[in-house]
Amino acid sequence: MFHNGRKTIGVFAENMSSEVQHKVCDGLIREAADKGYNVALFSSQGSYGQSPLFCVGDMQIYQLPSYEELSGAILILDTMDKKENIQTVVELVKKRCS
Repeated sequence: MFHNGRKTIGVFAENMSSEVQHKVCDGLIREAADKGYNVALFSSQGSYGQSPLFCVGDMQIYQLPSYEELSGAILILDTMDKKENIQTVVELVKKRCS
């Protein structure tokens, strides 16, 4: 995923425009950098009044990561407002991370 020889932690969340999510992820990134890790953020916007098709397309963000290349994963599930998103992320991490 990254080509700098460092291990990568995947962080999965929604609605990164929220101040709380932004601060949490900022702290994770700084701490990981101090410890010599990369952080890859994967975030959809969730359902915020858009059409159902927008939400379906937005969920595809969770299909993008190379889960097999992650050394760890942090799932911030309480940021996800749809159970389908939670289920999708949990299943992908269980199935593809080793």
